[in-house]
Amino acid sequence: MKRIGEVKTITGSIAIVQGEDQTRPKIGTKVIDEKLENVGRIVDVIGPVSRPYMVIKIKEGAKSILKKRLYSR
Repeated sequence: MKRIGEVKTITGSIAIVQGEDQTRPKIGTKVIDEKLENVGRIVDVIGPVSRPYMVIKIKEGAKSILKKRLYSR
């Protein structure tokens, strides 16, 4: 399990997560929360190389994840 970063904003079924460091998870990677519950998948990686932003398609029924840290499997 690798830490992706913190959720900065949510719009509809899309969340934007600012990366913790230069790690760039692959598009399609599953995303989980601290309770190991599936939150969604990474659909894009954007922004600066030093701390990229991940665009995550949130799974329907996922609990509120705003300002929470997310992880990848």
